[in-house]
Amino acid sequence: MIFINCGATQCIRRLRDALGLQQVRCVVIDSHRPVHVDYNDPDDNEVIFVLPDDDPVSREDIPEGCKDVDEFELEGGCSCGASLALQHA
Repeated sequence: MIFINCGATQCIRRLRDALGLQQVRCVVIDSHRPVHVDYNDPDDNEVIFVLPDDDPVSREDIPEGCKDVDEFELEGGCSCGASLALQHA
């Protein structure tokens, strides 16, 4: 699935899994901010967040999120308290 101009603020992996689509790879291309912390894993090849090099929010600025998808709740964020990262400066 390709998400164009949507998905940056949501945990797409959690949504995908809730729909029973675990075998589907997702690509998120979205200029909306803040960026969900789930997108701070450069080794993730299941849900890929495209972040241009000239974006005001660098990948290093996105806080690390939860590693366990089961920790995420559908209603916004993670049980560890992580939710959304930085907005545009």
